[in-house]
Amino acid sequence: MSESILLQHHPDGISQITFNRPHVRNALDIAALRSFAGAVRALRHHESLRAVVITGAGDAFCAGGDLGELSRHLRADDARRIMPIMGDALSMLEALPVPVIAAVNGFALGGGSEIAIACDLRVIAEDARMGFVQVRRWQSLGWGGGRTSAPPVGGSR
Repeated sequence: MSESILLQHHPDGISQITFNRPHVRNALDIAALRSFAGAVRALRHHESLRAVVITGAGDAFCAGGDLGELSRHLRADDARRIMPIMGDALSMLEALPVPVIAAVNGFALGGGSEIAIACDLRVIAEDARMGFVQVRRWQSLGWGGGRTSAPPVGGSR
């Protein structure tokens, strides 16, 4: 994992993924997208896993994609290369055979809301702000977190 995504395994079988880019409200650049996908992939092979908690460092859960970086990747082939990273990660997350809990603090916007929706349970702070803000720019939910069911990936629940 990179420092932008922290994966911790606790002795009680609970693992925690923390978005760790508080200076940008935990918005995910391409390296963080890949690191998150790697963390989820690693959870699939964790033998004593009982539950997963996903949260954000600082005062935000995840503000979605890092628009500063992603705006430099606007070609169609960029989208075909980048979007499946999170789509596949969220499908794997939804297919985990243990409860996945989003501990939502602060902002969970755009892709951050998609991540929260991909979890089995959401515990949301009273001051949290969630929303699919990408639709204001005529963009769809590109990471697949708004699906009603996940395609089978490596097993079933």
